[in-house]
Amino acid sequence: VLDIVDEGKVLEGPEILDVTSMLELSLDVLDWRDALEEVNAEIEDQRMKDDSSNGEDDFSLRQEPFEELPKLASSIHVDDDLLHLLSNAFDEEGRLDGVTFPSVGRLRA
Repeated sequence: VLDIVDEGKVLEGPEILDVTSMLELSLDVLDWRDALEEVNAEIEDQRMKDDSSNGEDDFSLRQEPFEELPKLASSIHVDDDLLHLLSNAFDEEGRLDGVTFPSVGRLRA
């Protein structure tokens, strides 16, 4: 897909589906990052409790926070408008949707 774009060519149906899949997978990675950040918050909460209880149950020694993976995933940006457009690009028959792309609908009429 990137080679096609680098060459300045237009993406065809299969490539548009590939881009849509990549964007949806990127959203999954962002959800995963959010879950890791929640775990990190829980680890920090537990460390604070352990510090106040004089280390009776030192959870912090058992679990280190996930620092680098959330940082890496934070560099991902998914354009909501583009994802919406691509998600609605095809009709039930697998053709470019005439509603999403009115000019295509007019050509078919």
